[in-house]
Amino acid sequence: MELEGIIIDVDYVLEDGRSVIRVTLRQEDKIYTVFDSGFCPYFYLIPEREGSESANYEKVETVFNGERITVHSVEEKRMNVRGSIKKVFKIYTLNSKNVPKLGEAFKKFGSVYEHDIVFWKRYLIDKGLSPMAGARANVQDKDGRLYIESISAKEAGKIEIRSLCFDIETYNPMEVPRPDVDPVLMISYAYGDKNGVLTTKKINRDFVRHFESEKEMIEEFSKIIRENDIDAIVGYNSSNFDMPYLIKRAEKLNADFNISRYGTSPKQEHHGLIETIKIPGRINVDAYHIARFVSTVGASEKLQRANRFTLYEVYSAISGSQKKMVDRKNIWQIWDGSEADREELADYSLGDAVSLKAVYDFFIPLEIEISRVAGTTLGEACISTTGQLVEYFLMRYAFNNNEIVPDKPSEKEIGYRNSNPIEGA
Repeated sequence: MELEGIIIDVDYVLEDGRSVIRVTLRQEDKIYTVFDSGFCPYFYLIPEREGSESANYEKVETVFNGERITVHSVEEKRMNVRGSIKKVFKIYTLNSKNVPKLGEAFKKFGSVYEHDIVFWKRYLIDKGLSPMAGARANVQDKDGRLYIESISAKEAGKIEIRSLCFDIETYNPMEVPRPDVDPVLMISYAYGDKNGVLTTKKINRDFVRHFESEKEMIEEFSKIIRENDIDAIVGYNSSNFDMPYLIKRAEKLNADFNISRYGTSPKQEHHGLIETIKIPGRINVDAYHIARFVSTVGASEKLQRANRFTLYEVYSAISGSQKKMVDRKNIWQIWDGSEADREELADYSLGDAVSLKAVYDFFIPLEIEISRVAGTTLGEACISTTGQLVEYFLMRYAFNNNEIVPDKPSEKEIGYRNSNPIEGA
């Protein structure tokens, strides 16, 4: 069976202690989940001792938290190391989490390289895949699962990403809302021509849907994402506020907030200095980070008009229009006020989602192109710095040219480089 489409997400699962790549592939109006169990995690060793053979390293093992970690196999290669061709050993293991642990154990034999490359990024590099550019996979059905026999880059036709923009309003009598105490009042969304506001009070607006409890409202939002087969969930500063708030409220209320494609709730993660949200099988897009990035690299003349990076300012800069505003510090008073007050709050909430959609539509073509060029997922491209994007590109170049990727510099080396910059840089 042959599948063609664009890669929405790449991660991995464990099967019998082995890391197995999982690819979420969109083919026009259908999503496929395909697995690659034939790709092993690895790192490189350049031995200090002359005459080393692969057999010297096949039985190396280490113990971490009482768990025995072993080598799966060893392959001898000739590779370019900082301009010189050297003998190196490619050390394979089965569980990607064991790569850095085994890497540490192998440092007694020489220099260890590429032991800190994330497994799914390693897969994209080695397979030459750029998620938004397209892929072709030959797959075989094994016990109801599709497993990859071969996969390669393939220019995809125009395939639409299904995107939903959302925003939440919260009760905030202490000015700053507290997820342990203060409920979510409204969840607004914009998807295609489907715009609406979910809330827990009856409000006289056609676009408002009322629920008896906050729990029911959160679960309905999850249902909307699943039933519309959404690829990209888009917020504004949502990785720092909206998503973590919904996650904590769902935990507090025992609500089903399963918005991934694989039966799990979203998780908070660190990406350098940036907080992000991982939603397996979907793309988390925080348009705030995109706006900051585009402004930094000067990729939009319109964004130069923005004095701050609030949704209001960015939307005004790119559209020339102004979205409805309320006094955000007093949302709790508006909520507790008159029926007319709540109607105004609903209008404001819907306006957030609709204006966010305009911002997303403006930026997303650039982000898709960045994903293609850098060879990373769209979700990763949306939170990466220019330096990280260049690094992805260079790692791919190194692999294609049989070069070892140098280790990240030490603190001492970083200090030296800062004191002795390359002229013109």
